[in-house]
Parts: sequence; structure tokens; C-alpha cells
Amino acid sequence: MCASDGVPTYVGRDRCSLQGCWGISDRLAGDLIALDEWAERTLAAEGVRWPGLVVISGYRSPTFQAGLNPGAPRSLHTRCPALAVDLRVGATPASVTPPEVWAFLGTRWRTMWNRWGGGFDPPDWNHFDLGA
Repeated sequence: MCASDGVPTYVGRDRCSLQGCWGISDRLAGDLIALDEWAERTLAAEGVRWPGLVVISGYRSPTFQAGLNPGAPRSLHTRCPALAVDLRVGATPASVTPPEVWAFLGTRWRTMWNRWGGGFDPPDWNHFDLGA
């Protein structure tokens, strides 16, 4: 299912589907897949099953963004294609995912020369973007 259905989508491994469903850039799609694969490998080495990354927001129209967050009208979510996504881990709502889980992902995301919302004031734990 795609973003147009309003249904969160697992990152998976299909870059084109991820781009098309969420209106995100090719690089962002590729980096999300790489992050998800890295988390799965890293945790599997410790005997932990990774539930997978889920995109819950990608491209947002300027009108939608203004209604959601009037303080951020120039969000990277409003670029076309979008340079930002909001995520959750598996079926767990993003708002109850421990900050340590977000830090695990965000630290790796930053090593990929990207920007993570955990460094914002206030933190936006589940926001991942290309920092353009």
C-alpha cells in the first residue's frame, strides 16, 4: 500500500516503490533501505529480531504542512520529491518508542551524512532527512 492510501508502509527493499508511495527522493529511499538493512544485521548479530522501519509520513503539501506545523513552513517534507520522512519501528507507535531506539538509528543516520530530528530543539525523534 502507498501513502495515498494513508497506510504506513514498511521500508522494505524496493527503492522505486518507496519513492513512489511516499513522494521521496531516490537518495532518501536508498538511505532508508540501507538504514533498515544495517539495523537488521546489527541486531541479528546480537540475537534480536528487528521489526523493520515503517514510513508514516513523506511528502506533505505546503497546505497540509501549514496545518500540521505552522512553525515549519519550509520543511523538507514539502519539497518535491520530499527530502524528509517520519518513521516508526514495526507496529509500535513512534510516540512510545524509547529515545534510545531512535538514538540507535539516528546515530547511524548521521554517519551517512544525513540529519536526524533527535538533535532538534525540541527533539523530533522519528524525523529523518537529508539535511539539504
